[in-house]
Formats: sequence, C-alpha cells, structure tokens
Amino acid sequence: PIVTDGLIIGGGSTLFAILFIIIATMSAVACTYFVGKFADKYGAKITFFLVGALWGIALTLGVVLVFATPYIDIGFNLPFILSLLMGVVAGPALGGTWVAQRIMIIELAPKEKFGEFFGFSKLSGKLSSALGPFIWGTVMLTYDIIGKAAYGWAMISVGIIMGIGIFIISFVKRD
Repeated sequence: PIVTDGLIIGGGSTLFAILFIIIATMSAVACTYFVGKFADKYGAKITFFLVGALWGIALTLGVVLVFATPYIDIGFNLPFILSLLMGVVAGPALGGTWVAQRIMIIELAPKEKFGEFFGFSKLSGKLSSALGPFIWGTVMLTYDIIGKAAYGWAMISVGIIMGIGIFIISFVKRD
C-alpha cells in the first residue's frame, strides 16, 4: 500500500507499484549473492548488522517519503527517485535477511540438530509472517484518522522491532 497510496496525481499507481516491485526484486537478485559473499567473509552476525543497516536506510527513506512529501508523482523528481532508491535498498535487505539467517543456523547449531533448528526457524518465520502484518495493521488502524502519516508510524514501529532484533543478535556468541 505504501507504494500506491502516496500517488495522488494521475492514474499511475498500478504502474508505479509494478515498477517498484520489479526494481526491488531485481536488486535482491543482483545483490543477495554479494551479501552471501560478505557473510562468508565476516560471518552471520556481522551480516545481520549490515542487513539491519540496509533495512534502516530503506525504512528511513519510506518515513521521509510519508512525512516530508505531499505525494509521489511518476517522473524525474525527488520523491519518485527516493522511492525507487528505497526499493533498490530493500531488495538486498530482504534477500540478505534470509542469507544471514540460514548461515547463522549453520554456524550455531550442532550438525546432528540441523533439522530441528531449521524447523524451528521456519516456525518462527511463520509466526513473524502473522505477527508482522498484525502489528502493521494495528498501527494503521490506530493512526488511521491522521491519514497518510499512519504509514510512517507503521514503518517506525517495524523499525523499532527490527532494532530490538538486532540488539538481541548482538548478544549471540559463536563458540
């Protein structure tokens, strides 16, 4: 919704949403390999910090777009360029999250327990797939009366949750 609700001028919201998704997907495909190489060299924990920084940049761009721009118009203008940059950064952040998570399991789990750890990882992924939209929706519903700014507050809440996750990961020790 963030990529379509900000478009007030013209009927290009569907085109913009498709363009945003294509750019984010292509950047994920192009950059996730390099995130994996980074993880091979520096380990999963440091890679999570990199991915957290990428998510922080993407969410900051989104919050700036919501609070500082009246609308996003397709064309050569700052809001449109920032929204595409948000997609370029969010793509490798998403792919990098999966890469770092799998590498961290391999680094931390005993070989004979890989199945259990990967199973728990999938279960926690399913839980977050339900809990994340619930939190987003709750924030949106709570702030619905303020209109478009509700998206900014929802992104801020997601950023806070990610920050808590990165803080928790900072205590993980690799033996």
